[in-house]
Amino acid sequence: MPIQELYRTIRNQIRRLAHRDSLYLVWAYSQYLQHPNFLIPNDIEVAPQFLKADFRQAIIAEWTLEKLACEIIRHADEEAKQSRSLRQWATLAQIANGIRQLEGDIYVQLVV
Repeated sequence: MPIQELYRTIRNQIRRLAHRDSLYLVWAYSQYLQHPNFLIPNDIEVAPQFLKADFRQAIIAEWTLEKLACEIIRHADEEAKQSRSLRQWATLAQIANGIRQLEGDIYVQLVV
């Protein structure tokens, strides 16, 4: 998939999110990854494999959360559309994987 098309897909997914709700999720995961005693709030769905992982940053890294926050600030809306929320693990995973794929595709084009 061309880089512009992949970015457009990610951007359109983020446009369906509410910015305040999404930044709350980024904050919660960032705190969880950086502070050993922090518990993710109960209103956020977390995949069991994430909680059980020895190295949680391999599943979702702070770098990915930082990029996600930038895109939320740029493209998210005041209100969520179609009840989309990053509080749902499937939505978070889909967008985070898209960001990682985009980074990989950009790297390949720059190196080749």
